[in-house]
Formats: sequence, structure tokens, C-alpha cells
Amino acid sequence: METTLTNSCFLFTDKSKFAKLWGSMEAILNREIEEVFVKTFVEKCKQERLFFELFHPDEEKRNHALHRFADYDKYLKLNLIHVADEKLSIDEVEQEIRKLYHSFNKCYIISSDNDGQTMPLRKALETIFFWGGAVIVVVDAEVAFLKGEQSFGPPMKLILHAKT
Repeated sequence: METTLTNSCFLFTDKSKFAKLWGSMEAILNREIEEVFVKTFVEKCKQERLFFELFHPDEEKRNHALHRFADYDKYLKLNLIHVADEKLSIDEVEQEIRKLYHSFNKCYIISSDNDGQTMPLRKALETIFFWGGAVIVVVDAEVAFLKGEQSFGPPMKLILHAKT
């Protein structure tokens, strides 16, 4: 399935190895969260270019980096795809994420629409799920949800899991 991605959404837990960073969300830099996602889920040979574009001050370059996930099979570590289904519902995504990672509260979103917002998992999913653009939702450094941009039919939805 082809998907087109235009923005991303990251969700992080407060009971992860990053818990010490959660004292104040303002203290967490977007860059740190994005680096963890890229280092965990993106093929090593693609990381440097993504870092350059994601952290570039020009918003157009940043959007270009996010568009790259349209070809998720070229950028993501495919062995980390836990579920790939365009028909997943919000409830199914939330249930599967909770199976993989039981205890978390705060979510961090990166997208062209909700960039930098923090919210609970359910609210984040409801906010981004039916939005036409693409979203990446990271729960800790081990679990992520990627929703592609809608093009033909429903967008592809992927749950990523970095088994430790």
C-alpha cells in the first residue's frame, strides 16, 4: 500500500526511560523526541538526511522530511512493523498500543496541524485520526503509530514496536 505523509505525530510516555525529561514538557526539545523516533524506527542510512530536514529552520524542508514517510517501506525498519492495516479503528489502535506499552500518560505530537502539543493517548488519536494529513505517534522509544495521508481509500495505519 502506498501512503503519503505530510506531517508527524509523536507520543511519549512518562514512565519510560525518558521519565526524567517529563518534569516539565517545556524543557523537552522537539529535537530530542524526534531524534529518538528516527534513531529507533528509521533505517540508519536514511537518518542523517531526515535529521537535516527535520531540524532545518525552513518549514518547507521540514515538511519535505515528513513527506518522505510516504514511502514508509523505504524509510522505516520493516522488521519493527507490528501491525499494518488500513482498516484499524481508534479503539483498535489504542488497545494494541496499550498491550505493547501499558503505562503512559503524556503524548507529544508533531504535525503541521498540532505541532508540539501534549495530550493523553486517546485524545491524541481522536485529534489526528480523521485528519487528512499523516501522523506519527510514538509511545516511548519502543512503540509508535504511523497514519499515512489519505490518497486512495483509507490511509495505511502502522503500529511499530521496537522489541527490547
